[in-house]
Amino acid sequence: MLERVEEDLEHWRAKGPVGKLHNIVKFIRASLQRTEAFKAHAKEQEEADIYKLAEEP
Repeated sequence: MLERVEEDLEHWRAKGPVGKLHNIVKFIRASLQRTEAFKAHAKEQEEADIYKLAEEP
């Protein structure tokens, strides 16, 4: 089983940045605690960040 996980990681690492993102998402989703912590952090950021696409003069 561990060998299969390593093969999967190597496959996605070869995909570059998208592969790294894939591995990060898998790592977060592998644990309920990490998933909840990620959701809480994302919610904090959502409330704190205001994005402007354009500013009127």
